[in-house]
Amino acid sequence: LAFAVPGPCVLVLQLLLPCRWCSHKCTLGVRQNLHFRKMVQSLVFAFALISGAFGAFRSHNTEKVFLEEREILDYVPNGKQLVVKRANRKPVMFTHIHKSGGTSLCKMAQMAGEKIPKPNKNCNYVGKWTDSFLGIKMPDYAKEHHHFTSCNERKKIWRWHGWTFAGIERYIDEGDFCNDFLNVIMLRHPTSRLESYLNYGAEKGWRHYEIGGEPDRKTLQKCLDHGECENVMHQHQIDNYITRTLAGPEASATEYRNLTTSHLQLAKAQLQKYDHVVFLEELSKENKLNELLDTLGWELTEGDILHGSHRNNVEKKYSFSTEAQRRLSKINDLDIKLYNWAKSMKNKVALT
Repeated sequence: LAFAVPGPCVLVLQLLLPCRWCSHKCTLGVRQNLHFRKMVQSLVFAFALISGAFGAFRSHNTEKVFLEEREILDYVPNGKQLVVKRANRKPVMFTHIHKSGGTSLCKMAQMAGEKIPKPNKNCNYVGKWTDSFLGIKMPDYAKEHHHFTSCNERKKIWRWHGWTFAGIERYIDEGDFCNDFLNVIMLRHPTSRLESYLNYGAEKGWRHYEIGGEPDRKTLQKCLDHGECENVMHQHQIDNYITRTLAGPEASATEYRNLTTSHLQLAKAQLQKYDHVVFLEELSKENKLNELLDTLGWELTEGDILHGSHRNNVEKKYSFSTEAQRRLSKINDLDIKLYNWAKSMKNKVALT
């Protein structure tokens, strides 16, 4: 302490041991070691210069940082050693359509040793801004036309932390779709997605539904038998949710059943920009699953993937009748057109 702060040293010693001898010894020690104190100060100054230079170097070498942190050695749950080889791959930005296999993909990414943002909810970054729909009411939020971030800001934060995989589970806005990332989306047939959404709500105690809790049996039966689900599931979810997500904040804020073909065209234009469009139903085919793993640079066994993940942990308790599927298909006409169009265009925009 005497080397660094001689004044306080003398004062403290004089207060605690108010004698001339103590003060004299402390002051003498400082004077005798003046050259040592200067040497320490020089070392601190040199360290600060080196740290500053390193920070500047890191901020101007985005790709180098990404590539260095992408060679990961990890272990899958069954004990098999897993080497992830993805040195030439960009960080993945995954558009997570709710109840379309996104949680399974998030778990797969963690098994594969990807570096996930912190803090996060289900692989969705929730720090300086939020990439999750949890905690915000998307229609109301979109009406105020909040912008979450910019591509430059997203790239800067990802680069600094070396994150390699993340999801966005809300509508797509400025700063969400960036060329510095590998942009991936997974689609699921709209009525199948809604059935999964309903069962998830029941399994989780309906706490995510924002409709006042669990519906009574009569209301639930109307949904299952006739597709009258407005008082069972959130209207934002049951009215062309995929189109709303891809067409941006204005579509997300549009009132129930007021979307138009113009929103569908916006969603199609956005979908065409993705590097890979994956269809959940096709992942049961071995060749499609292997193509996805090869694209992402993951080496996982089939048992490590969807079969032991989130999808199989939710019991399918409810199913829509034929009449209910027909009504929900009519309500989600834009989503079904978008889904079918994407499948017909898969040679151009999808994972093949």
